[in-house]
Amino acid sequence: MPELPEVELLGRGLSRYISDSTITAVEVITPKVTRSDLKRVIGGRVLGVRRFGKMLCIDLSNAFSLAIHLKMTGRLIYRGKKQPAHLKVDEDLTTLPGKHTHVVFTFRGGDKLYFNDIRRFGWVQAVKTSEVNRLPFVAKLGPEPGKTLNAQQFEAILRKIGRPVKLLLMDQERISGVGNIYANESLFCAKIRPDRKARQLASSEAKVLFECTLRVFEEGMKYGGSSTNAYRDVLGRKGQYQEHYMVYDREGKRCLREGCSGTIKKTMMGGRGTYFCTTCQR
Repeated sequence: MPELPEVELLGRGLSRYISDSTITAVEVITPKVTRSDLKRVIGGRVLGVRRFGKMLCIDLSNAFSLAIHLKMTGRLIYRGKKQPAHLKVDEDLTTLPGKHTHVVFTFRGGDKLYFNDIRRFGWVQAVKTSEVNRLPFVAKLGPEPGKTLNAQQFEAILRKIGRPVKLLLMDQERISGVGNIYANESLFCAKIRPDRKARQLASSEAKVLFECTLRVFEEGMKYGGSSTNAYRDVLGRKGQYQEHYMVYDREGKRCLREGCSGTIKKTMMGGRGTYFCTTCQR
């Protein structure tokens, strides 16, 4: 599933390629992925793109917004006159629309935005801009590290929760934006085992974990996001962060931390693969 860095990069890409563009047509190929009548956005000019956790919101001039959640395998792909020449993309993205395209937005001048989703868990919804904050997904979101959550508030949340710290990091109603990959990487960075009880972390550990969460977010965006699975940027290109994982998806391999000779172990936690070093994470 695209996490905060990937969705942030998508939002920035959309801002670059479709800002000030007017939607002239909407083709819904698969009604299952829509939560409202998307025709309501026709005639709207793109004013800006916002992000709420892992959800994107495209605000339009006609007082409507497009709320989009990619879930596990969703993609937003731009094709038009602003795209670079000679794009290197996966075969299924060379010709669009394709078999996994479910919604097509056409803009004045002919540019298009494709909503693709292999598993069809993602969704697109037209909503009045004044009501975006009342969407159930948005209303339930917890604060976001570095945006609406500082280190002191982060520690206060930890103190209230007796669950393993990794599960807390991934609880979107407590802390928004952190998914499985970045939870694993943040905990490795902070030298904290994922099964430690959140409320038992020392203040110094909580501070380091908060800083590490921001650091791995920055690293993820620096390398264009993680494309271990479905994520592609708005032009359909792979990110490179998966080539820089320190712990995620490295079961049985030697720890990469300097001076550590430990081995990466995999276990399951909350139904998700959980990776940690048996030596340097405590």
